[in-house]
Amino acid sequence: MKRVNFREVDNGMKKFLFSVLMLSFVGLGFCADPIYTGSVEVLTTPLGSGDALTIYGFIDHTTGQGTLAESSLQLRYYKVGSDPEVSSTYLSESSIEYLSNYENPDNLLLDGAYYAERAVSGLANGTYTVQLLINGKILDAAQFNYDSSLQRNSNLRVSSVFTSAGSLTADYVIEKENTPENVTYSVGFYTPSINGLGNADSTDSLFVGLDNSTATSVTFTSPLIQGANLFVVKVLSTTPSSPDLMPAGFVKLWMGGSPEAISVKGTLTFADCTAKEEQTKDGTFTVKNTGDYPASYTVNAESGLETSISFTTSLIQPGNSADGTISLTAVEGDSPSKLLTIKLIHGSATLSTVSKMITVQARDLTHEISILSYKITPSNIMEGDEVIVSFTLKNTGDFDERVRVEYSSGDETITGNSFSLNIGDSRTKTITFEAPVGADEVPFTLNILSEDGSLIAGKVTTIYVEQLSFTPYVRWYNKFEQVQQGNNTDNKLTIKNKGNTADWFNVKISSNYASLDKDYYLGAEQSASITVPVVIVDNSKTGAYAVTATMCSLTTSDCASDDFTLTVLGKNYENSTIVLNQTMQELSGNEGAVFEVLVKNFEGATTTYTLSTGSFNGELQISPSSITLLNGEDGKFYVYAKPENKIDEVLTYQVLANGGVVDRGNLTMSYGPGGLTGLITLSEAGSVGALVLSVALIGALVFLGIRAFNQSRVELKYWK
Repeated sequence: MKRVNFREVDNGMKKFLFSVLMLSFVGLGFCADPIYTGSVEVLTTPLGSGDALTIYGFIDHTTGQGTLAESSLQLRYYKVGSDPEVSSTYLSESSIEYLSNYENPDNLLLDGAYYAERAVSGLANGTYTVQLLINGKILDAAQFNYDSSLQRNSNLRVSSVFTSAGSLTADYVIEKENTPENVTYSVGFYTPSINGLGNADSTDSLFVGLDNSTATSVTFTSPLIQGANLFVVKVLSTTPSSPDLMPAGFVKLWMGGSPEAISVKGTLTFADCTAKEEQTKDGTFTVKNTGDYPASYTVNAESGLETSISFTTSLIQPGNSADGTISLTAVEGDSPSKLLTIKLIHGSATLSTVSKMITVQARDLTHEISILSYKITPSNIMEGDEVIVSFTLKNTGDFDERVRVEYSSGDETITGNSFSLNIGDSRTKTITFEAPVGADEVPFTLNILSEDGSLIAGKVTTIYVEQLSFTPYVRWYNKFEQVQQGNNTDNKLTIKNKGNTADWFNVKISSNYASLDKDYYLGAEQSASITVPVVIVDNSKTGAYAVTATMCSLTTSDCASDDFTLTVLGKNYENSTIVLNQTMQELSGNEGAVFEVLVKNFEGATTTYTLSTGSFNGELQISPSSITLLNGEDGKFYVYAKPENKIDEVLTYQVLANGGVVDRGNLTMSYGPGGLTGLITLSEAGSVGALVLSVALIGALVFLGIRAFNQSRVELKYWK
């Protein structure tokens, strides 16, 4: 079953479409116009809103008068009284199904039947004319009425139609609606012809009760003919009180027996050509339509040679020809000749066969060396590295050779000694040189020279060299910026080799109250955490002091530094509370910060402290909720803060006691340079701050807290 290739258009485009249609058949030359007759019928009338317009009919073609393509079949409808050249609506290609009586691989419009259906909602009430057109010429017409106020009171569903022993059986269901009573229906079964619907081949009477649905089947002798048939069912109410103003119907296309074959003929001629080993040569052939129908053809080839056919054409009109190309590729050993057979095919039938012996010339002898297994190591090359280029040479030519290897990796060209490489032999060679310093790219050229110096093979490669870098990075990531006399703090320092090469680095701490001068070995991208104690004795001088950390590469003397200001506060323990805190932590990745806020009670009496914070965009926890300290005792609040976004955040806090604020401060979270990798602990780390490192290294530990126990003991608790 074929879909007619005709798009739905409004009638304003008719003249343009008709011109295109006529141009597509210009190949008919001066032949007489094709002669077609046809019929068109509307399945049911009247129709109401939501119904489908169902059209069917037959096509008859006079042999020997030319043939059109299926796309020339058109169906249109328009309201009676209007100008059909202005108001027509054409059915789309997806609405029309066409079945030919014949095998029809070329999609020609031959003897056959068609069927079409489309929704008609939105039409104006009135009478409409349906026309069958072929190539713009009207062959037949029918009419239907449309009334949007009508309601259908019966529907027909045909679940299966099949033939057996010359009889046709149809299983069908009638469903009624909008009818609250028993109804009897008359059912007619038809096999129409090009002359019209004719008399029913069989009739049936079906009673539908209050359940509104009855299923049954009917079997009758079917006068199906060879080729395309139409099977039509029509239903009418015979109950006077429930007339069926909108009768139901069903149409099916049916092929009776095997489709007949039409006479398609064609000839194939092939011009002489030759082939050559290890080359591809083209030959030409001509296809001529010697039959009475337009036809499309395929061409295939069988040969000991490798073949490729180029033949793209639409329908070839009777008497016309089209050319194609066949490419012949011969390999070594195909000479002196190979048989070539070319076949002209239409559908499943072979119409013409041409066989020829193709002369195959022997290939030309060559001097040829192939470079195989070419490899450069290492994959990442640093300046000063030893570069190894290994490759395999194979003599793929026709002569024994003496060759030598020549290469250059910059300004210098080096030529090796000659060696023998006989036909088919292989030899693996290795070249070693040092990657130059200061060059990002090195052009490497490899040449294989014959003994007389002529080039046989070659290869050019760009070798990329990465410059050595020793980039230090240092950052205070946990620091106490205020300390009272008589108190010590542990500050955390991150050092990192951000270069691409392992190196020794010197780290120095410059401060009145902290010191460090030591060398550390760090691999590429490796980091370390160092604990730096700050010792403030009772008589330390008060004031502000810089604490500077400097990290320098011992190879390049590249340095980095970071500092903070340490403020030493005077000791005043009478009726006071001392609060110390880590004011800044550096984060990387998705971890949070854990700050320690140390509270010392010198109020002269037992005091309960609480800690509150300002607004914060992220996850925030404080533990414990309060601390009760004896006079002279100290305790800690732990503040876990994880910013929602990876941006620097400042968290304000205040410590309260006895209903008043005893201290205020800021806790700062700063994001580092893309995260610490290869974190290691050095001998100077001491107490590395297990609380913070646990968060950074484990990741699953999202909080830890403490609680005061017996006024003087602190117990760490961990939970996920």
